[in-house]
Amino acid sequence: MKQTKIEYIPAVTPLPFSNDTGIKTATYMSYVTSAKKIILPIAATPTDYNRFLQYAEIAVFDLASKAVTYVKDSRMSMGYHTFAKGTDGSLYYRPSRESAIALDYSTVTGNPTTSGLLKVNPDGTFDPNFFVDLKTALNAHSVNVVAYVHGDKALAQYLDNTFTPPAKPADWYNAPTKFALVDLKTLKVEPFTSFEKYGTVYTVGTIDGVEYYGNITAPDGKFSLLKQKGAAEFEAVSEAIGGSLIFVGKLR
Repeated sequence: MKQTKIEYIPAVTPLPFSNDTGIKTATYMSYVTSAKKIILPIAATPTDYNRFLQYAEIAVFDLASKAVTYVKDSRMSMGYHTFAKGTDGSLYYRPSRESAIALDYSTVTGNPTTSGLLKVNPDGTFDPNFFVDLKTALNAHSVNVVAYVHGDKALAQYLDNTFTPPAKPADWYNAPTKFALVDLKTLKVEPFTSFEKYGTVYTVGTIDGVEYYGNITAPDGKFSLLKQKGAAEFEAVSEAIGGSLIFVGKLR
């Protein structure tokens, strides 16, 4: 009779505020690093806009000790639940539209930017020598997300400084956004139009060293699988009406 070995992972400290419906913290995707850490970016979808978290946070699981720790950074408010990936393999904790909309409808003042970009080291720490406030570089109202970092350039989707939040928060998501490439060293901004017809774009996986992206909120209602072919060049390799992508990979 074939026997199966089962390894049990010990209980870990629960995600802070995970059961608080006013804050709604969650993780979505994990990343295994060269330092034998599993890193999970933490995000929040607050139903109480006055309670959006005013710090970045990641969960770090150590494969050797099987222990989890939570690491915070106060240079930006809580970001997205997946990282932006650099072409050199770097991981970036990026802005979240959920924090941006919370700030637009809250009474909170004096919070750290909701439009920052942090670099995460393989050991599960935030790089203290790297921080960019993309809102300042873009002269934006807010930055909704950073799709990727290609070389020294980050692709940002943002609302420009003419934007006025609508009376109904549900209408906020329908506002037209812009894209731009921001040089992370010089803060020089370059126009970017490759994603305009796709709405909000996000990473879905890497195959043979090539990044692939999915999308939501496209003006034509289509959901596309986009293959990256350059800093500003993409190919829609698959399209469908209804149902967004979550992950793509290659079977070996």
